[in-house]
Amino acid sequence: MTTSRCTDRAGGAVVLAVLLTIAITALAHGLFLLASHEGRTGDAAEHVLRARLAAEGAANRQARSADTLALAGVARWASTDSISEAWGAVDLSGRLTRLSAELWLSEGRAHSGPVAQRAARPVWVLDPWSRAAAMPGVVVTESGASSLIGGTIDGTRVDGLPGPIPPGGCPPPLDSLETAITPRPLAQVPPTWEPLGFAPWDSLLRSIPTRVSRSGTPSPAERMGTCATSEAWNWGDPARPGGACEGHLAVVVADTAVQVRGGVGQGVILSRHDLDLRDTEFHGLVVADGHVSISGSSRVVGMVFARRGLSLDSGAEVVGSRCWMAAALTHRLFHGAEPVPGSAWIRSLR
Repeated sequence: MTTSRCTDRAGGAVVLAVLLTIAITALAHGLFLLASHEGRTGDAAEHVLRARLAAEGAANRQARSADTLALAGVARWASTDSISEAWGAVDLSGRLTRLSAELWLSEGRAHSGPVAQRAARPVWVLDPWSRAAAMPGVVVTESGASSLIGGTIDGTRVDGLPGPIPPGGCPPPLDSLETAITPRPLAQVPPTWEPLGFAPWDSLLRSIPTRVSRSGTPSPAERMGTCATSEAWNWGDPARPGGACEGHLAVVVADTAVQVRGGVGQGVILSRHDLDLRDTEFHGLVVADGHVSISGSSRVVGMVFARRGLSLDSGAEVVGSRCWMAAALTHRLFHGAEPVPGSAWIRSLR
């Protein structure tokens, strides 16, 4: 009787041990499968994140490395040649697609392991030709701004350029546009109009190193036979073909109200306040947040944006030239693509 009970107990213990072993094995197998799944999930998440960041990087790289002046020849809904390279184990590519005159879609694609991702964002690229073509008048002011016109605003000149030709000539196809479209002498636009499109005004001004203030006379400056482009009042030399500063297109910012007295210049003047030109000849684009006064024997060849109005005295003149405006905007400081304000990334997983 005693031996039988011991045998039953031993048998029960063996069965229990076997059951516990099976349970522990099943639990361990489940944990192993769970760990493997977590590992695969982690690897997949890593590939997705790596591919997404690489796709965004490719889109940014494509936008920043583009020759924005060369983009003017790309047709709408056409794409540029894409970049293609490898960052370690990630293959990426990017391209720009033209949506409108100055609106582009910068796209990036990237492959990391089995994962492929796309990222895109709309960007704005200043097109000198499109910007010049969009100018509604030789002189543009905001709606409601007062202007006193005693001199001449010439918007009828269509047969060639008055005086010197811009360095490098007119950006194509402005050669034909200059003779095909006659801008109105004076135009008023709503307060929301911006002469340089999406470009944020303050950030644009901060990016320009050359500053002028108070008063001065623009004149060519040379050092050892070369043009001293770092001089703040050296605004090129449109009146002297063959001179050292003939090809210098100046881009200057006036942080205060500035009086320009005499002299010659070419390029772009960007003023935060009022601007006063007396007995000055300037070729290019003038943009002022304040009031623009042109007096004496002053002559501006190009376009003028005077937000708070214009005073043009008798004897002074503004001669409309889309060619000079566009040529001035080909300066390297206006190159580059800028994300459209408020736009977000467009992502997709393939």
